[in-house]
Amino acid sequence: SPNPNPNPDPNADPTPNPNPDPNPNAKPNPRVVFYDEIDAHVGGAAAAALGATLRAQAAAGRQVIVITHSAPLAALADQHFVVRKASGAIDVERVEGPRREGELARMAAGHDRDEAALALARSLLAKREQGVRAPEGQP
Repeated sequence: SPNPNPNPDPNADPTPNPNPDPNPNAKPNPRVVFYDEIDAHVGGAAAAALGATLRAQAAAGRQVIVITHSAPLAALADQHFVVRKASGAIDVERVEGPRREGELARMAAGHDRDEAALALARSLLAKREQGVRAPEGQP
């Protein structure tokens, strides 16, 4: 059969959308979302609501990538990567287990040698395992 599109876009995504929306005016439903320091100037109940919203996006099937300096927000992630810039090169390292606890402690206290900071990191990870919810009265 003849090709219905003789000049296809070579940069087009060849994967068909598994959930095409019949409404062309509908808001986009991205598969991947990036947030760069979305938590800047946010704390307390608003930060907890933000964390719950990000987790809900991930639970809805989106890949959520967050760049943050906030230990409480980083603790909510399924995976934690540390990005370092040194000598003109960028290093990306996945941290898990005790290394993740140490990184969360460093994010919270500036170093990972303080037992109180490590206890906070463990507490943040435990809260993640219990499930995060927005505080009462928050979206």
